[in-house]
Amino acid sequence: MTRTTTAAPPLTVSTRILDDPGAVLRHTLRDSPLAFVRNGDGIVGIGEAVRWTFTGPDRMREASAAWRSLVRDAVVDDPVQLRGTGLVAFGSFAFADDSTETSVLIVPRVVIGRRRGKAWLTAVDTTLDPEPLTFTRTSVPVPRVGPHVSVALRPGAIDEDAYAATVADAVRRITAGDAEKVVLARDLVGTLPDGADQRAILLDLAEAYPQCVTFAVDGIVGATPETLARTDGTRLSARVLAGSAARGTDPVSDRAA
Repeated sequence: MTRTTTAAPPLTVSTRILDDPGAVLRHTLRDSPLAFVRNGDGIVGIGEAVRWTFTGPDRMREASAAWRSLVRDAVVDDPVQLRGTGLVAFGSFAFADDSTETSVLIVPRVVIGRRRGKAWLTAVDTTLDPEPLTFTRTSVPVPRVGPHVSVALRPGAIDEDAYAATVADAVRRITAGDAEKVVLARDLVGTLPDGADQRAILLDLAEAYPQCVTFAVDGIVGATPETLARTDGTRLSARVLAGSAARGTDPVSDRAA
């Protein structure tokens, strides 16, 4: 169980309204993107003001403690007051307690976001005596993005024969009444060309799956239809697909479902 952090100086965080930046996914870095965007709304990060890494069963608790300490000491100037403005972090956490993968929490140096027809820019200053921001509105150039990236995929740890055998075994167990739920998957492996612009992948995913959350954190890139939990003011909502059942018409049918 380890936690790798460096004592970050108190952050000065300033958010200002931004003229239309175009697709926000274009504004993150080509080789180390940070993104969380759905239907064109969301945030992207540029650079790293703070980076923490965590491993082991206490990774979530340690990350929460580090984040709360950072928020407590930060000076935040956020007149925009929308989801994603002010001080934010991007995180990627290992699922299993015994995973050897590293979990990360990253505060970008710059955040560009869009929500409800408004766009903004957040700057994070790590200096001890920062100069105050005097502008109330700003604009940024729209970056050019590299060409579409094509990757040839090949079988990974589970090839076609192994997958077919797994399906047959699952059917046998279902028929015998030994299985209540089966989740099967097979992996495909591909390699990005050297120097590929990862923003092109994000833009392709966002166009193909606009209702999904297009994300990128610490080298992990994808699009997911699920939102396990989200808060908006005092409202808590979930958009969970796997293993969920529709609501019934009354408490009795709810319990049955």
